[in-house]
Amino acid sequence: MMVYIIKSVDTIHYETEVDALYNYISRLEEEYGFNQKNIRKEVPIQVGPKRQLADIIVYKDGLPYILIEVKQKIPENPELIKQNLELISSLLGNQYSVITDGIYDLCYIVQNSSQQNKLKSIPDIPSTYSSSSTKKQKRHIILKSPELFFWNICDVLRSKTKSRYLTEKEISDDLLKLIGAKIFDENNSEKPQFVADNSENYLKIVTRIENILEQLNKKQKSQIFEPKFKLPHDILVEIIFKIQKYSLTKSKITDSKLGFPYFIFTKNSGEFLTPPNIASFLTNLFPITSEMKVLDLACGTGKLLFDAGKKGATIVGLDINESMTNLAKINCYLHEIENATILCTNSLDSLDTLSKKSNDVIQPNSFDLIMTHPPFGLTPQIEYQKFSMLTTSGSKYVEALFIERSWELLKEGGKLVIILPEGIISNKITLAVREFITKNFKILGIVGLPDYAFYPYSSIKTSILILEKLGPKIYQNSYNVFIANAENLGYDKHGSSTNANDFSQIIEEFHVFLKTNKGHTFDTSLNEELRLDGNYFKNISNLGTQKQICLLKEITDISIGVKNHKLRKGDKYRIVKGQQIKDFEIDLSTADLTGFELISMDKFLLKNKDIVLTRSGTVGNVGLCKNVENVIYSDNVIRIRINSNKIIPEYLTSFLHSELGQKQLRQCTTGSTIRGISLSNLEKIQIPILSMSEQNKIAQKLEDILYQKSKLKDASIKFEESKSRLSKIIEEITMEQN
Repeated sequence: MMVYIIKSVDTIHYETEVDALYNYISRLEEEYGFNQKNIRKEVPIQVGPKRQLADIIVYKDGLPYILIEVKQKIPENPELIKQNLELISSLLGNQYSVITDGIYDLCYIVQNSSQQNKLKSIPDIPSTYSSSSTKKQKRHIILKSPELFFWNICDVLRSKTKSRYLTEKEISDDLLKLIGAKIFDENNSEKPQFVADNSENYLKIVTRIENILEQLNKKQKSQIFEPKFKLPHDILVEIIFKIQKYSLTKSKITDSKLGFPYFIFTKNSGEFLTPPNIASFLTNLFPITSEMKVLDLACGTGKLLFDAGKKGATIVGLDINESMTNLAKINCYLHEIENATILCTNSLDSLDTLSKKSNDVIQPNSFDLIMTHPPFGLTPQIEYQKFSMLTTSGSKYVEALFIERSWELLKEGGKLVIILPEGIISNKITLAVREFITKNFKILGIVGLPDYAFYPYSSIKTSILILEKLGPKIYQNSYNVFIANAENLGYDKHGSSTNANDFSQIIEEFHVFLKTNKGHTFDTSLNEELRLDGNYFKNISNLGTQKQICLLKEITDISIGVKNHKLRKGDKYRIVKGQQIKDFEIDLSTADLTGFELISMDKFLLKNKDIVLTRSGTVGNVGLCKNVENVIYSDNVIRIRINSNKIIPEYLTSFLHSELGQKQLRQCTTGSTIRGISLSNLEKIQIPILSMSEQNKIAQKLEDILYQKSKLKDASIKFEESKSRLSKIIEEITMEQN
């Protein structure tokens, strides 16, 4: 299987030129009808004094017919490659040349010259050189790698329109019009209209495509697409030539059968949609019937609504992006969904405004299910002050307003399934949002997603909250919730498909939970900060059988180290950072030397028997201080200093390093992008107070472990020294013999 790789948001291509080469050979056979025996790869050619390898040559009647140069990625300016192909074509006598990355092709016809041949750009090479009876129906060719194909088209459009003053949105809109027209033509025309021929002028071709868009709008009874294009006709026709031979309805398109891959938006408009596997998971959490009303407040292309619409439910989709809502409308048409209301509007407009725009379809307390993936990190505008989340709590997060709007529109007992950054459901500064959730909803479930769920467009850690709207004066302090963590999503961080997918099992387990109510306990009296991240519930330690338990803050002083901007050049102090803390110890040999601007250093000086803990990055590493003269600690380190005779440092260090301690440390960890230990949560870690004899036994075990670690380190050093000596002996003996 060939693999493609995303290097960044700006480039997607085959991982190697070899992959691209073999894919193009496959296309020569399947799309153009060339016989494999007439296709040769890596053909040696003598060009003056140099010998070159032609990547691919297609032969006709034993003579070179098409010369192909394969690149992992086509450069923005391929002029140098063209010049080399012109030189080789003058020697070979081939009629056509191609520059390709395996998916997108730059095609040329060779114009003969008395000196050196020239290449003239053409839309495509001939499909076959054999009789028409062997030609494949162009209309039925399946596009095997739509992601690569459309991404490269986006690249070409951006490159060719740099000097034409077109916006990214205009480029994206016109590409989507072409795709929409092609699919409509495939589904509605007996004789293909989405065609281009070298003998036609550009205006005639473009006019025919615009007529297809008008037919589409007429059949849909709404303005799905503005029929007029913004792109220059020559560029439009080039893309039409590239698209026309493929059947987009039969191709495996990422987002839906419509063929509007969500990466087009990420490429040209900065938008990104819910990945298909996650969308499918959301739509299968609850059974949907024809009597239900289902809403998505940020519907995009409508993926979350299609299943509900096909089951007869009344569906409503809102999105502020007109391109998105146009796609959602045509998606509904192609899925034969008639009971749909799709509006280009702001979901946070007043309820009266939404009601008028929807012809009273949108009303308070009227929806059975809302599924939504709101935009992350936006700041609410002044006109949203009508929301209580702004007026009473001062929330600065637009996600909070989507939660409140969902509460306004849901029926009592209605369900909300929403994707949120973990910062919203775990950080101390977003407590007001969680207070609103817990007072107005019953939490049914929390499903954690990995940080690559929306990569490469976002690496924010997210969770799916599954909520049920409470009735008036209904409030529960303690109940069970469903907790799961989806580690495998059916794709990796590059977007490539994998066989590992946890969603099916999670859905089964959630349905069992709905019947049995057996889950993790959510208790507001124990969870003062109302943490709703699965990490919190998964790492609750059961220490209830211990005779005596103290909170960490009751037996220690806890502080965070010095901030970087306080440090100055110098060599008076060594500074301990997170990377120096590992396996119960601090490695001072790798600690940096530094100076300090403050007069008083006592606050940041470490003492023997202090315990240090990594606070951010790789959280939870524990070390016990020894021989720490003139050593300070950075702000990604927490210092714990015992102030009680109930406990000894060696025991506390061992406990924090144990699984019981680590579970509680993980429970203290918050944050969406950079995970870190919350100091207020750390203070509440429960420490079992053992008898002093038991603590001393554990301390002795720790001392034994450190002794064994020291012996292993010495043995490792001696091993490296022995290897070095052996190398020198061999070198000396060899030199003597010479």
